[in-house]
Amino acid sequence: MARVVFPAARPSMNEFPGEARKVRYACPKCHAPIDVTEIVGDLKCKKCGFEVRLVGGVPSFTTSRVNEWQGFFEENAAGPQGDTIAAVECSTTLQHRYIVAAFRRIIGEIPEAASVLDAGCGNGLLWRDLMGPRPAIGVDFSIGMCALAQAKGMTACHADIAALPFADEQFDLIYCVGIVHYIVDLHALLAEFARVCRKAGRIVVSTVDRVSIVRRSLRAWRRLSPREEMPLSYRYIFRTASEVAAAATGLPLVLGAVEWTHFPLPWTHCSNSADYPLEPLASDAIVEFVKAPPNG
Repeated sequence: MARVVFPAARPSMNEFPGEARKVRYACPKCHAPIDVTEIVGDLKCKKCGFEVRLVGGVPSFTTSRVNEWQGFFEENAAGPQGDTIAAVECSTTLQHRYIVAAFRRIIGEIPEAASVLDAGCGNGLLWRDLMGPRPAIGVDFSIGMCALAQAKGMTACHADIAALPFADEQFDLIYCVGIVHYIVDLHALLAEFARVCRKAGRIVVSTVDRVSIVRRSLRAWRRLSPREEMPLSYRYIFRTASEVAAAATGLPLVLGAVEWTHFPLPWTHCSNSADYPLEPLASDAIVEFVKAPPNG
């Protein structure tokens, strides 16, 4: 996919590649249609007045901070490590490689015509390593991260992943890597993913395993040696695969598969159940949902 290059003065969404034009955008507040080709400077939703802006060539569908994490990742994006996995809170290259491989296994082959959403795309490194040149739409609440992802060729939007700027039933695959431990209301997030997912489409999310022995040891070390740059209200919300599956209760989502990684070891375990006797030895759980038809 060719790199997106905007003119220096008054960039326009007309410059977005074909992948962006295939997606029907909508107001994240009222879901009224928005024509992205009309965004030159600022554009207001014709129904509720929500303002969409272009900031440095990135379409912005949010007008305020989501939480302290946004400021944290904006600083990461602007820092010397902005275009590295460290900027998106991935500890090591090996961990990144294992996560990419695990997502690749559970996602499998993707039809050429499928529309893909990277929810929480960060600086685009994971998309590049996971999808290669394959187009995807990215959303992140850090505009600096969106700019870095866009520079790699991704169509990136600045938005809250819990209030997506898309019309209903847009994507065949939605994947969300390393994000849900920042999310308090996981049910609401999955409901929003289900809204923009097509029937029979898939939603794949990863969680840091709450009962992991390795992760619990690392958390204990972090408490003894906290990082000064972390937000004052810093906390991660870790969950088990069963808790992620339970968060989809009442939604048109059916559990497809779960894959556990065992970092720092290269072991993986895949199952069609969220129950895993060796879960305390796992580091992360990757949970796949399939969107069922209304009476499916």
